[in-house]
Amino acid sequence: MMGASQLLKRNLPPGKNQNYTESILKEGKNLLQLIEEMIGVTRLEGEAIQPNYEQRDLVPLLENLVAAYQPLTDLYDVELVLECSVTQLDMDIDRLRIQYILNNLLSNALQHTPPKGKIKITLDKTNNQQVTLAIQDAGSGIHPDDLPHIFEKYYRGFEAEATPFNYGLGLSFVKELTELLQGTIQVESSLGKGTTFRITLPIRTQAPKGNTSDTLADEPALPNSNDSNTIASEDAPQLLLVDDNASIQSYLKQLLQPHFRLLFAQNGEEGLEMAIEEIPDLILSDVIMPYMDGIEMTHQIKMHQLTSHIPVVLLSAKNEVADRISGKQQGADAYIGKPFNDQELLFTLQNLIHLQQKWKERYANRYLERSQPTSEPTHQFATESLQATDSFMESIYAVFEENYASESFDSIQLCRQLHISKTQLYRKLASISDTSAMELLRNFRLQKAMELLQQDPTLSTKEVAFRVGFKERSHFSTLFTKKFNRSPSDVRKKG
Repeated sequence: MMGASQLLKRNLPPGKNQNYTESILKEGKNLLQLIEEMIGVTRLEGEAIQPNYEQRDLVPLLENLVAAYQPLTDLYDVELVLECSVTQLDMDIDRLRIQYILNNLLSNALQHTPPKGKIKITLDKTNNQQVTLAIQDAGSGIHPDDLPHIFEKYYRGFEAEATPFNYGLGLSFVKELTELLQGTIQVESSLGKGTTFRITLPIRTQAPKGNTSDTLADEPALPNSNDSNTIASEDAPQLLLVDDNASIQSYLKQLLQPHFRLLFAQNGEEGLEMAIEEIPDLILSDVIMPYMDGIEMTHQIKMHQLTSHIPVVLLSAKNEVADRISGKQQGADAYIGKPFNDQELLFTLQNLIHLQQKWKERYANRYLERSQPTSEPTHQFATESLQATDSFMESIYAVFEENYASESFDSIQLCRQLHISKTQLYRKLASISDTSAMELLRNFRLQKAMELLQQDPTLSTKEVAFRVGFKERSHFSTLFTKKFNRSPSDVRKKG
């Protein structure tokens, strides 16, 4: 929801509609915080949640909260006002918990206030030790029999039938969070006149100072156009998107199609099959999917010779340290938590494209160096990926070793012996070496020719050419000289 709003915001012309998308983003952020807090109810009961205080000015936090609600109150034709007895109040605040408390109370007030009604938020510094926040509405009020129970978990009271989606958790959690912040909450209500919730918090200034801004930061510009109608060029990198959620796929398609040629798979099993068949440049995958999850798919991809080199980025709402470590252990090149920032995702994918160049540098002349020790920085590749890809290249050279003397040996026969398609071979080699199979074979033959000339200088150029699979002596001499900057006869003379 937030990602789609960000796309909408960028594509809308400046004007009033921009304000609405900004409000969607702010409230989406609030909704995310609410969900995270609700998931944390059991943690709070188990005393696993601790306050996260920082010293900041409470007044601008309230001002921005009111501003975020303005489009909604306009829609409901309700007046929302903020009255502060002080212009500045620096104190220790757990900003996220304060926002949750106030958002919950404001939402309730808006739900019960009729059109043309009024909601008032007041901030009063009662003394140097306490501050009081009050949220007052002119709504229908709370039934007297409900008042003693409204902070009880799962209590729904007389409004149960009128509000079927009210599960009686919000006010209970508000009370628990208020007490976590060492405050108190009280309620006063009269049927037909309205309700006032009053929160009292201690004033302390012991925490480190926090960010003075409570507004959303401007999003950085994308590296390229993000117009959803833009389609990547034919030479753009190919990305396989693996996700079983149609809405997420649709959003990611809009985000990524200006930058990548896209393939789609619905689960890890399908994604693995498509990765082996198509050998894309990148894979972006969800973690939790049917049949095969993203973690197992990543492991299988990194272990397979044809796909071991492909960078894999995992997206998941499971974003604890243990989850990220698990993904990295199975070979994921990046692990991004949901909800994700679209710029972060794009930059991550584009940076991983650069990793492909490292593969190409490694295998550019791999046969010439494979028998020699190397000091290359192999830490930039996962060990499993390195082993699988090296094994793939060695299997090619093993086939070359058996067939290089045959002048009729070609890529079709190579694919047959490797048990892969010509397309798979082409895409794998294009990804890791920028060299075709026949170019590799030609270089292999030329290297064999060099070894023959060095071992037996009495061999003629024609004989050497024949032994390494070249039909014509002149063609062989031209290619040999170009590769080694020495003619066959020069090698024969100087050794």
